Formats: sequence, C-alpha cells, structure tokens
Amino acid sequence: MTKLFTLLVLIVAGLFVFSVPAAGAGNTRYVDKDSKGGTCSDSNSGTISQPWCTISKANQTLSAGDTVYIRGGTYSEAIVPQTSGTSDTNMITYINYTGESPIISGINGYPISFNNKQYIKVKGITLKGNSRFAEISGSNNIVLDGNNFSDANFNTGYVSIFLYGGSHHNKIINNFIGNNSIGDIIRTSNGADYNLFENNTVVNGGHSCINIRSRYNIIRNNVFDNPLEKATEIAYQVSGSWDVMGVAEFNVLENNIIRNAGPTYNYNGLQLTAPKNIIRFNEFYNNIGSGIGLGTTGSGLGPGGNSVDPYADNNHIYHNTIYKNGILVSQTQWQISYGMSLTEYNHDGTKVTNNKIVNNLFYKNNPNYNNPNYYSSSCKSDPNCLTTYPINFNVGNHVYQIDVDRNVQGTGNYFGSDQELLGPNFSQNSNQNYLDPLFVDEANKNFKLTSGSPYIDKGEFLTKTVGSGNGNIVTVNDAMYFTDGFGLVEGDTIKIGNDIVKITAINYNNNQLTINNNITWSNSEGVSFPYSGSAPDIGAHEYQSTLGDTTPPAAPTGAREI
Repeated sequence: MTKLFTLLVLIVAGLFVFSVPAAGAGNTRYVDKDSKGGTCSDSNSGTISQPWCTISKANQTLSAGDTVYIRGGTYSEAIVPQTSGTSDTNMITYINYTGESPIISGINGYPISFNNKQYIKVKGITLKGNSRFAEISGSNNIVLDGNNFSDANFNTGYVSIFLYGGSHHNKIINNFIGNNSIGDIIRTSNGADYNLFENNTVVNGGHSCINIRSRYNIIRNNVFDNPLEKATEIAYQVSGSWDVMGVAEFNVLENNIIRNAGPTYNYNGLQLTAPKNIIRFNEFYNNIGSGIGLGTTGSGLGPGGNSVDPYADNNHIYHNTIYKNGILVSQTQWQISYGMSLTEYNHDGTKVTNNKIVNNLFYKNNPNYNNPNYYSSSCKSDPNCLTTYPINFNVGNHVYQIDVDRNVQGTGNYFGSDQELLGPNFSQNSNQNYLDPLFVDEANKNFKLTSGSPYIDKGEFLTKTVGSGNGNIVTVNDAMYFTDGFGLVEGDTIKIGNDIVKITAINYNNNQLTINNNITWSNSEGVSFPYSGSAPDIGAHEYQSTLGDTTPPAAPTGAREI
C-alpha cells in the first residue's frame, strides 16, 4: 500500500466514526450480527437489545422515515432497500452505530444498489473488497455521505460508483473513494443530470477518478489524485448505443485539487471533450500530462442517427492555478504536454473552438519545453507527428507559445487580454522567464498569493453588462461564466459594478441573470466574482478574498491503514 493511499485514508475514516443521523419520523432499528447489544435474530423487533442479524432484514422491513443503525462487524450482504423515503425529512437511513465501523465486504457486484428508489441515505459505512461500490439507477435524492469505499476487485463491471438511467438530484458527499486498478471510480451517464459531488477524496482509479457524461452536475471541493491514469474527465460519449451515451454539458467543476495524473504523457489532470462546461477555482498540479487538456473525440451518432461531433466548445475556464504539469522526464516529439493543451485526438477535422480561458495562473509547467526535436520542420509537416497541439501560457493567459503551422484547432478561442504579465526577458522560445507569483508556500502547495504578488489586481472582468437599467434582471455579454446552482446549491455571488448580489436564475439563451436584489447599472459595467482592490486577481485565490467558499480544500493529513 502506497504512502499516499495510507495518508489519505485517516481523515475520511474519521468523518464517520462518530456520525449521528438526522432523525426521520419513523422507527429506529438496529442490525448487530455479533450480538453486541443483545442476541440477534431476524425474528426480533429490531431494537438495540433485540437486534436483527442481517442487513437483508433491514432491506425488507424499512419504510419511509426509518433509521437503521448497523453495528460493528463484517457483513457479506448488500444494501438494497425494497422501499423508498418520501422527502428530505422522511428518508430511509442506513448509518453506522456511534463509535463503531461496520464493514461490507465480499459482494460480487454492487454492495449498495438503488434501482428506481428515492430519498435514501447511507452514512458511515466501510465498503472494501467488493466488486464495485454503488449503483444508482433511475433514482433520485439518494445520499452517500461519509462512507469509506476502497479496493474494488472488479470481478464484474468497469465503474465503481455508477449513476445512470436518468438518476438525478443525488449527493455523493464527504466520502473516501479509491484504490481501483480498473475503470472509472465515479461515472455519470445516460441522463444522470443534476447531481452533487462534494468534499470527497478520490484516489487511484484505473481510468479516471471521476468521468462526467451527463449534464448540470456540480463537482466541488474534492481532492482527485490519480497516479494510475487521468484524474478527471468530462466527455461527450459517442460509443455504444444511444441509450447509454452521455451529453456532457453545463457541468461545474470548481474548488477542487486535481493532481498527480499519470503515469504517461497523455494522462491529464482534466480531459475535456465536451461543450458548455464551467471550470473554475481549481488547483491543477503535478500531472504527468497537461493540467487541462481540451480535445475532440471523433464523430458519432446521436438520437435518430444524426451525427454529432463531440469536442470542447464554448467552455469557460477561469481563475484556476495550473502548476508544474507536463512533467514527464523524457519526452519525444509527440509526447509533449503543458499547463494546457488543445488536441484533436482522432484527426477527423473537428476543432476545439470558442472556449473562454481567462484569469488563470500558469506557472512552471513542462520543464522539458525546449526539446530540440519539437519544432523540426519534419514534425510540423507530418500530420501524425504531433498529437498534442501545444498552447502553452504565461501567467495571465497571454499565449506565449503556439505552433502556428499546426494550430488547426478552430477559431474563436479567447485567452484573455492581459499582456503586461510577461517577464522582462520573455521570448517565444523560452519557458523560463516567468514572473514569480509569490505563493504563500510553494513547496507545500499553498497557492494563495502574498501581498507582493504581481498577479494581484491584474485580472479582467469575466463579462460586462449590456445596456443600462435597474431591477433584478441583468443582461450581460456572456452568462455562461456563471451558475444559479441548478437547484443543488446556492447560485453564484457576483459583483456587478460596485454591487455584490446573488444569482437566483440564469437564462443562458438570452444571457440574462436574475439576481436577489434590485440594483442600478450602466452599460458595459464589469461583472465578476467579488474581489478586493481595483480588479480581480489571477489564479484560484483572490488575495484577501471575499469569495467565501471558493478556496480549494486542504489535502488530507494523518494516516490510518485499512
């Protein structure tokens, strides 16, 4: 077991040892296979002194509002409830008994399975040594909270936590999830829209830590750490029959730590091959491939046999810190990665177009940039020579290296307007002349800015108002920078001129923001997240920020081997 995996386990394990459920309106039951509180029998009443022996009995008996405490011990049976809850205050809850850590192990399949169920919570359970982790199919308002999922052996299947079949408004929160040698740890597909993934630590996935192939999901405040392959992916799925495809758009990836993707050149921190997503306030670092890779995946067939061209189009990527990516020690001409890359993977003519890439801080990416073979004329003329068309950035999004002869990635990509952040000795062919961001503690990956940073007040407004007016509906040039929370979380708090307001609804078609207060605005007023000083800062962290919950989570510390 690696030190990294051991390190990440303790803090998450601690999340559920002393958990207490929100009481429903129903009965309280106990499962106690080792008869800690009384001799167990499935013929008992299920009280603490007359507990049931099996989770199966709970599955068959619980109804809306009921809570079952599972006492310590190892259980070889799955959580598969037969009925549903009816509301957030009348859920069915499976939870560990206070101070004890029940383990579910040895299941050949999903140890947690919901099919066409609603309003059920599972909290504080350890699941390890099973084929997979959890299945959520055609279900809504399912909550997986504070569990420890590890060591899937994949006797069957490819995805550990799978949301599909129109599953919506589910929450995967506060979990440790990891150590899969095959496949995706988390995947959404086939209409699994409007789901929340928050405060999880996800590590060691054979294909990715999380793979989003659906719409209107929020992924925030997580740690994604994957030395086995890519860390995160948002992909427009075109393989297989249409009923299992995914249209990945309008997702929000924010405030995450995304790191250590590997082990080879093309495994990115984020692989993005889908349109209309928001990527913001994340830290991407120490990824073997690019921190962020925008690309195309080739043509496919959509509903009714209509062709679709899945590619990264009209995404909004802003206020991220992208540090020491593209770190493969030995690179050939076609193995070069960067802080960010734009890539046509299948050479089928589809392009990466119309993306907005603004106020990101790029620093010390690709130490092997000056590969002498990289800009050879033979490489530029050979269409199969270079699979990653390199767009490498200085801090502030000024494009300072682009292979012009091979930049076939379409038009309309916007990289911000700031050009004053170039180092004094900047040149087209050097990757060494950065302005030092003056992080608080670079060695320990504290990427907040100190007071002397040259990137304070150097950002630009994300968009501007269109016309003047007063009221609570504001038209802007581009509303796709923001979200109203999709009914999962609160909408963005933003600054319009000098007014700080909260977004309650967005009409993306008309670029209209509905806000919580009436204000007065002029034409072309700047619109951004709240900031201190004269302008927004560059990177994931606003110096002396008023942004509140936009600081990425600290990496877990402590160790307990399981």
